[in-house]
Amino acid sequence: MKHEGEERMKRLLLTALYLMAVATIVLVAYFMSMNRQIVVANSKSKSQLEAYQRVFLAKIQKYKHLPFTISRERTILRLFEKRADRFKAGVLLKAVRIRSGVSAIYVMNDQGITIASSNYDEPNSFVGVNYGFHPYFKRAMNGQEGSMYALGGRDWWAWLLSLLSYRDQVCDCWCGSG
Repeated sequence: MKHEGEERMKRLLLTALYLMAVATIVLVAYFMSMNRQIVVANSKSKSQLEAYQRVFLAKIQKYKHLPFTISRERTILRLFEKRADRFKAGVLLKAVRIRSGVSAIYVMNDQGITIASSNYDEPNSFVGVNYGFHPYFKRAMNGQEGSMYALGGRDWWAWLLSLLSYRDQVCDCWCGSG
């Protein structure tokens, strides 16, 4: 009887060791597979991110000239000097917006208040809106290029904002997609 009990104990022990070895192999294979999937997913994500970056940078380059060009337009210069009316500036900005394909173009004074906008005749016009608290506006007012990528607070679209300061005024080209 004692011998049978020892045999039975050995078999149980061997079975337990066998099951632990199988469980260890399964767990190692699982974690190796999971690690491989993570590496593949990271690689795909990195490739996608690089593709998005190329598209994003191309879009920036495409519209980068607009704030500079608009800020030197005679009607806008006269607006800065308070010798042109906002309606005329709005009409000009709307024509440039349509021709360029950007979502909105607007001009702000040195306080960040929009004084003319391409959407001047729409219910959600930017005219009168204060953007002076934005870091991109502050950079532009310090003579630097101010740009920012954001999700719009007004309509939750993705926006690329690019500003240029001219004579303490700011021209903003708001290139959106949504």
